[in-house]
Amino acid sequence: MKIRNYVVTHKKKSLSDNLKKNGYRLISVGPGNQENNEGVHDNTLENISEKNPNYCELTALYWIWKNDKKSDIMGFCHYRRYFTKATVSQDEKYFLKKRDILKVFEEGYDVIAPIKTVCAKSMNYVYRMAGKEKDLDTLRAVISEKYPEYMKEYDYVFEHNVTYLANMMIAQREVFDDYCKWLFDILFEVERRTDLTGYTPAEARIYGYMSERLFTVYVMHKHLRVKEIRAVNIEKKNDIKYKIKEFNIKTHIYQGMRNVAFLFNKNRKKYL
Repeated sequence: MKIRNYVVTHKKKSLSDNLKKNGYRLISVGPGNQENNEGVHDNTLENISEKNPNYCELTALYWIWKNDKKSDIMGFCHYRRYFTKATVSQDEKYFLKKRDILKVFEEGYDVIAPIKTVCAKSMNYVYRMAGKEKDLDTLRAVISEKYPEYMKEYDYVFEHNVTYLANMMIAQREVFDDYCKWLFDILFEVERRTDLTGYTPAEARIYGYMSERLFTVYVMHKHLRVKEIRAVNIEKKNDIKYKIKEFNIKTHIYQGMRNVAFLFNKNRKKYL
């Protein structure tokens, strides 16, 4: 069984031999020096590379979906974020290996995802901190028209405070293909209806922001069995606050505190 775990980067990057032996492969996105990177580039074969400023790492996801026809299990992480078995350590030796990934699917799981992020406010509110309310209105309208059977899960996710963030996943081909078909069908229609004139570069990254929430919607609607695994940020190696937060997330202390904050937030209903 062939496993391919792509590492998305927009920077100059190389992978260790150990990672490459375990199915990791670089995929470079956007313009710049990464054209000199090993691996593959999102501006080759069938691609939407030119949309990277708005789709973020999803241009890599699209490339993988359309052009990797040989892998049985496929997924992607980031140049600074990896799935790891370690509770605290950020050492590469704990990053998921082929045997770890195979074991997850042999146990009957449908997808590997990061541990859920728990916020103090709803996903509606959190999205609007970075994006524009009108775009969420467009997204909801598109889903209600094209996939009305998903509306129950869509409203639940956006009205609550828990979701899978970071756009990281590993899945068997059938699930991976079905998710991508659903996701890009929605996002391309939202894009067709959206005018980004006057947006800041951060605000213009709307499709990357949307997909983080939509992955949770898809997982819930399909009743997928998710194996949640810690996603470590290797750029935070010496950040004590980050390590404390990671430990709290792993032990569910952080989740409990955030849920209490959400329940007692006096403005909560305003955003539901």
